[in-house]
Amino acid sequence: MLYAVVDVETTGLRPGKASMTEIAIVVTDGHSVLERWCSLLKPTEPIPPDIARLTGITHEMVAVAPDFGAVAGRIFEMLKDKIFVAHHVEFDYGFVKEALRGQGLHLRAERVCTSRLFKGLYGEKRSSLAYICSALGVKNERPHRALPDALATARAFIRMFGDLGKRLGRMPVAGDLKRFRLDGSGDELPAATGVYYLVNEVGTIEYVGKAKNLAQRVKQHFNDTEKGRVTSRVHWKVTYSEWLALIVEDAEIQRLWPRLNSAQRKLPTRYGLLSYTDGRGNIRLAIDKLQKHQVALAEFFSFQEARQFLLSKVRQYELNASLCGASPDRLTVYDEVHNTRCKAMLDELSTAKKQDRDLTGWLRLTDTDDRVQAYLAFYSGLLVGYALCRGGMPGVSYLHRLKPGVLTPYYLRMIFSQSDSKLFIRDAQLAAALEAL
Repeated sequence: MLYAVVDVETTGLRPGKASMTEIAIVVTDGHSVLERWCSLLKPTEPIPPDIARLTGITHEMVAVAPDFGAVAGRIFEMLKDKIFVAHHVEFDYGFVKEALRGQGLHLRAERVCTSRLFKGLYGEKRSSLAYICSALGVKNERPHRALPDALATARAFIRMFGDLGKRLGRMPVAGDLKRFRLDGSGDELPAATGVYYLVNEVGTIEYVGKAKNLAQRVKQHFNDTEKGRVTSRVHWKVTYSEWLALIVEDAEIQRLWPRLNSAQRKLPTRYGLLSYTDGRGNIRLAIDKLQKHQVALAEFFSFQEARQFLLSKVRQYELNASLCGASPDRLTVYDEVHNTRCKAMLDELSTAKKQDRDLTGWLRLTDTDDRVQAYLAFYSGLLVGYALCRGGMPGVSYLHRLKPGVLTPYYLRMIFSQSDSKLFIRDAQLAAALEAL
């Protein structure tokens, strides 16, 4: 089996938004270097000054370099039917695969990360390329240029390949390297809704996020140097509910304060369902963007969600659509039937919102499938945890405790304002169990 050791230099962090300025490929059989190739590439955008200083690659150097399309065929042939090896492999693989896809060439290769291989073989916590080269006695002539980095990575890989063979007592095969693929690259995560934790090589959680599709979202992070390169492994929790994922994510950010979650402190944009009485005495309903401390009858993350909710209430209570912004018709008379029905709807929303003031029990979330039900647990109106159960009612044994985060009150206000009172379940056993703690 042959291995293609790859290193790329780029204008930025994300494939599709940044492009390559240089690529090097070193082919090895695990014992010696068989072939090497390198080329500067003309990027589709200017090279940022800080990257130019780091790599030494300037605009003048790439101005006469070939476009990627001119060398795409050779790159594809060199990589085809080989195992793709790189230091923090998902970064290099992501750029090469995206660029080839743009030329109609579809690369699908097994990958090995030399960072992961080094840590797995020697029990090391540090695994930068400079550290690996120092530890293994490999010289890197010019760090941050593609060919010197690729040659240094290849020589380190050959050394590790040999040490793995000594440990196994035989020549390693491709299957022996599979366990050293980068943990958490997305391949083993479920395509389910939940919360994930990006963990660095010393076990510190660097980032907490939520996703409708855990596997897909985590894979995207490995195209982002800031998150992908610091990640050694990924932990996750399946929540089955987007609402629950929002709350667990917020609680975990508040508990852990991960370094890369700093941008998540801003308040979310909210839209609200509002009511007012016009000059003719008719109750009117409207949707508007909410200010920081403004409270509405029901709250949502998007205008479209708010409008769908309003239209459902217009149909459910048979309200006058022209008084709810749901019809272009203009009403010029008092509509007693509409007002009576609208008051009933407002009473229902008010009843649901009041449930959170003294509730000790459970609130069932409605955005899960039929296999698993998600519940929020409350004690005297305060959120204390959640439960997931397959059929039946939740109990204390299902309870996962959590402390609400900064944004949780906003999320809960939205959930309560959109919930039917039938979804609230009072539970004396839950109260007794929590009081005993």
